[in-house]
Amino acid sequence: MKCRTESSVWKRLNNLPEDLHKAYDEVWADIQSLEEPYQGLVKRALRWVMTTTMPLKSEEILSAIRVGPDGDMLPLSDKLDE
Repeated sequence: MKCRTESSVWKRLNNLPEDLHKAYDEVWADIQSLEEPYQGLVKRALRWVMTTTMPLKSEEILSAIRVGPDGDMLPLSDKLDE
């Protein structure tokens, strides 16, 4: 759910999932509903964040997700931002 206004933020805060498991399920469903290449990029970012031994800066994550599991690279002309 995207909250673009203050009222939508408050509405969302009043309707949060009951527990952490349900929150994760909701986030995962949102990720699954994304179109490619966005879904793949989010999954790459999650893999990096879950397996790193140190916190990554945004720039490091953006660089890391340019490389796919098979070594395929996103062109540098494809802009990635937060």
